[in-house]
Amino acid sequence: MRTTLLSDFKDYYDHAFDVKGDSFVRKKTHEMSRSDIIDFLSDKGFRVPPHGQVRNFVINMSKKATANDVEVLLDHYLMVVYENSHDHDGYGKQLILARQALEEYPTCFYTEYAGKLPSFSIKFVQIGNRRWWFKCESKNDWRSNWGETSVELLGEDPPGWAYNIPYPMFSVDFVIPSDDDWTNFWATDFNRYPNLIDLKFDRILEPEEVVDLLKQGIKKYSLD
Repeated sequence: MRTTLLSDFKDYYDHAFDVKGDSFVRKKTHEMSRSDIIDFLSDKGFRVPPHGQVRNFVINMSKKATANDVEVLLDHYLMVVYENSHDHDGYGKQLILARQALEEYPTCFYTEYAGKLPSFSIKFVQIGNRRWWFKCESKNDWRSNWGETSVELLGEDPPGWAYNIPYPMFSVDFVIPSDDDWTNFWATDFNRYPNLIDLKFDRILEPEEVVDLLKQGIKKYSLD
């Protein structure tokens, strides 16, 4: 099969697509909103962080705690608030206390913050029937892909199609809310079009291999 690329961003394998053929549409503007991502991951069986609309967090807490306890919580509970729910790669979100979130972003979507410094996340990447695990870490930012960062390839799983997710490529980000429990992952992000160069995939796959794997996924899920 012959496949061309229609995209709104660049990656290292772009030149390996065909000049003519059906288009593989790879656009960040086609990504889900943050609330839809959390719902999607939950529907797929992943554990997700506590989440919702900021003002509903306060309403729900008011039903479970005294007014004094709610006031204390507002000054200590950290949440990730999404000003732009369609942004990815660390953009469009803030890490702030619940009180500030309630005052400035009451209608925005939030997720509970489970991070720490140095911050890190675990990223699963699927391309065609191949899948890898990475550790992404930042030494000086709460977002694992901002600041002074590093990316470590943890390993590659045997070939297969993971999580019943019908896309030729995707990634899922995980955080670990407990220092000691590596089985208690929270899935926090889903990306249909991960930036492979940011993960140093040019050291793993040749551009032609990436495109061949994408064609394999396109054929499997009848997306051509």
